[in-house]
Amino acid sequence: MAQIVIQVSGKNPLNSEYKIRSNVRRALNESTERVRQSFLENERGYTGGINIQLDRSHPDYQDVYSSDYRFYFTNVGTRPHTIAASAGKSLAFGSTYIPGTQVYTIGAKPAQASGNTVFAKAVKHPGVDAREVNRAIADKHRAVFVKAVRTALLRGI
Repeated sequence: MAQIVIQVSGKNPLNSEYKIRSNVRRALNESTERVRQSFLENERGYTGGINIQLDRSHPDYQDVYSSDYRFYFTNVGTRPHTIAASAGKSLAFGSTYIPGTQVYTIGAKPAQASGNTVFAKAVKHPGVDAREVNRAIADKHRAVFVKAVRTALLRGI
């Protein structure tokens, strides 16, 4: 964890420290909300949505995340694997599938399955390319966050 030490001279250091802390926290809150909105843009690509959570339990640390396994696997990708139906059942799916998410892209549209319905006891799934949504969101918001914190620090001094 990075630590920033600022020496304030010529002013009341306690007042300046309070201003700096409150300005940085405000910048953090605003940046966290922008990140949350970017995650929500990807929610459309999942049937039933995904659970986007915001942890603000600590005033100096905030986390936007999803504990939904579907988001995790599309974000990091999967290797080719076999999907088997439960005992006595079959898998059913459309013969054509268009994913709702794309690699390193913020925003999604609903996935589309079409074509003839296929029934099978097992299928060999080709795997999922890592969408890297977390990295795309971080890259999108990094410069704005750094500028907001820099401005917050300068306003407090």
